[in-house]
Amino acid sequence: IGLGSGVDALVNNNIITAWTAEGCTMLWTTGTPHGYMRIYNNTFVGGSSNNKSFKFIYINNRVEIRNNIFINQNTDNDSYCIQQELSSLYQVYNNLFYSSGDYFYRHTNTPRPMTDGVISTVASAGNIDYDGDVNDLFEDFAGYDYHLKATALLAVRTTGLDLSSYLTTDKEGNARTVGWSIGAYEKD
Repeated sequence: IGLGSGVDALVNNNIITAWTAEGCTMLWTTGTPHGYMRIYNNTFVGGSSNNKSFKFIYINNRVEIRNNIFINQNTDNDSYCIQQELSSLYQVYNNLFYSSGDYFYRHTNTPRPMTDGVISTVASAGNIDYDGDVNDLFEDFAGYDYHLKATALLAVRTTGLDLSSYLTTDKEGNARTVGWSIGAYEKD
C-alpha cells in the first residue's frame, strides 16, 4: 500500500494467508506527513514455512492494529506474528496472537515478548496470548474456513473493540454487534 501525504488507509475484514518466508508485507512509502494506517478485524495466517505472519515497513508512527487474529505456525525460535521495520507502532489493541515460536512482535531485530496482554515498548492492551489449538478457534482451519466456532474462546467472540465509526459489517456483510468478535468474521 503506498499512500500520499495525509491520506488515511483502512484495511479491514480480510483473510490474508501468507505461505512465503516473508509473510504478508505492507510497505508504506516514506515522506511526511502520512495519514493513519488502520488495520481492523482481519485474520492473518502464516504457514509453517514462514517466520512471520505480518510485516510493516516505513509506517512512520501512525498505525493502529485492533481486533485482528494473527496465526504464525512456524516453530523456529525466531518466528513471530508481527515484524515492524523503520517505524513505531502507534496502538496494538484487542488482537489474538498465536505463535508457535517464541515471540509475538519484533521491532527491526529486537524481539518483544507479550506479558499480561501487553507487548513491551508498544502502546497496547487487551491482546490475547493464545496457546491453545487453532482448530478450537475456527470452523475448519485445515480447510481454510476461518469462521469462528460457536465454542471458540469467549474473548475472541465478544471482547473486540467497537470500531463502528470505521466499519459496521464483517467480511460477509453481517452486522458487527455489541461485543464485537475479533477477526474477519462476526460470531454472535
